[in-house]
Amino acid sequence: QTLDAGSWKDSSFNGIKVPTLAEAMLLAQMYNKKLYLNMKVFAPHLVANVLAQTGVAPNTIILDPGYISEVQQYHQLMPNTPLAYFGAPPSDINDTNFYNTLYSNGVISAEIPADYFVDSAWVSQYKLRLNNKGIELWAYTVNKAEYMRSLKTYDFDGLETDRPTQAKEIFCTNNKEFYYPEKRISGQWDFDSTLLGTKGSQLSYIYQTPSNLSKIQFATCDSFHIPRIENVNINVAKINALDSNEALRFYSNFFPEGRPSASDCNNSYTIIFDFLKPHTDTGYISLLQTSNNNSDDGDLFIRNSDNSIGILGQYDGTLVDSTWNRLAVVFDLNQDKMDKYLNGSYIGTTLIPDALNGRFCINNNWGVQSSNFFSDNDNETSALFVSSIQIRNYAMSQDELSYLGGVSSSKISDTIFINQEECPVIISQSNDTIITQGSNIKLYVETTDSVNYRWQINKGIGWDYISEVNVTDIGADTITISNVQDNLDQVLFRCKINNDCSIYSDEIKISVSPATYIKENTNLFASVYPNPSNGNFFVSLYKSYEPVFISLYNSAGIKMYSQEIKETPSKISLNLNTAGGVCFMQLQTSKSNEVKKIIILED
Repeated sequence: QTLDAGSWKDSSFNGIKVPTLAEAMLLAQMYNKKLYLNMKVFAPHLVANVLAQTGVAPNTIILDPGYISEVQQYHQLMPNTPLAYFGAPPSDINDTNFYNTLYSNGVISAEIPADYFVDSAWVSQYKLRLNNKGIELWAYTVNKAEYMRSLKTYDFDGLETDRPTQAKEIFCTNNKEFYYPEKRISGQWDFDSTLLGTKGSQLSYIYQTPSNLSKIQFATCDSFHIPRIENVNINVAKINALDSNEALRFYSNFFPEGRPSASDCNNSYTIIFDFLKPHTDTGYISLLQTSNNNSDDGDLFIRNSDNSIGILGQYDGTLVDSTWNRLAVVFDLNQDKMDKYLNGSYIGTTLIPDALNGRFCINNNWGVQSSNFFSDNDNETSALFVSSIQIRNYAMSQDELSYLGGVSSSKISDTIFINQEECPVIISQSNDTIITQGSNIKLYVETTDSVNYRWQINKGIGWDYISEVNVTDIGADTITISNVQDNLDQVLFRCKINNDCSIYSDEIKISVSPATYIKENTNLFASVYPNPSNGNFFVSLYKSYEPVFISLYNSAGIKMYSQEIKETPSKISLNLNTAGGVCFMQLQTSKSNEVKKIIILED
């Protein structure tokens, strides 16, 4: 817990730490939520011990065993904790014993990839057999709106997603989606004496024996006796030839945005390498291996005989040995191609037949999420010097790559080109509003396009993202504020609306009227007459009080008039120059509080 887990997301989350399992359980119980635990390591005793130590209700968590044996062990230790079976269906889809075992061991749902609903005929029978035992069938993991809409016709009981607000709108209310996949640099590694990520997660050097640690070295250009970059002696890394048991492992940090191809991976992305290749004129050098266990051929190579770059027999461009180069590879697998750029200039396209078969897409899924740099299954590797590597979650344009140009001593720029014509436009939104204390209110903004929404609040000390527990749907176009109290009086709200560019809605001010003040009572220390009146009233006091505070509220609870009378006569004359209608007059003293309903007649 020494790490800052919040600053990578937004500066407003600076200092937020990674929660322990116990803290996460307690937080879930505090807000009456369920904590779905996707355990990477099967550790039933650990979970059971923490559950007992915290004292939270056993059904606060949901566990996802991947095998029948894990189902049984979990249930034996935590018999009142629900389970979501994450494993394979039975080889015989009608295996009665399989379903009985799930049912008798506390399984409430089974999960399968969303693709199976589209491609597999056995799913309907699987669901029927599960449902007959009261077990639901869930689909995972779907984040892209188009794919969600395509799944609406399929019969499943639940959906696992990183976009719950969007899913609710599409599946439950039939409204437009609330998520736009923004362009992001999700990983960058600048090799400044470590494998830490400048953006994203740390690289991991995978090896079989500790003696191989020398395969990656850090030093300056001068120390390696290689050319400087722009005459600057920067820190770089030397990646020596890795064997088939070694790799420089990275995580794409991509959300699974659409329907996976053959596995859980994304089909549009860009990788940029700043590197220097020493002279080698035979064989190949692998730059990218999408198979995380290095089980097959690499997916992007340098062909040393002519220093060209490519795969599938389609090689283009010419690297200059012992010279720094910037290579950008744009994977657009939905268009069956890979475009290549050298030092900002387009050098060629590799056509990829059946591009959605899973080979070239980038991993994004749980324990198999990683991919590798500089590894190959049959040792087609060689030493390279690397200054910087960057990965983006979209297919970059030729204009962007031309702008980035060649290698820079300041590493790879984080510039992202935005098409201003595609920026959202606000059609309408909520106006400043008055609400009675204790009531609920909705604030909305309507835009022209599929965008992301993030609502903000300003209590007088600047804008911040909303964290109040009585505000819901803060990632949607409409938020609901429940049980509004006077601490929100004169508070401002606005919505940050963005796809790849951002705009803000106008400020919306909330005025909270005191509901308790507009209820008539009869303490009988004063009378108000004539009533109704055209605005001229007399207040008669049965006893003398000092001082008397007189306030007038309209029927919405908004204060229209106030006056303090320090020396009180037995009769007070008031001339109320206000709009006609029903009002409430409050008379307060140190000993009494009385509210009178009065009617002001229109002129």
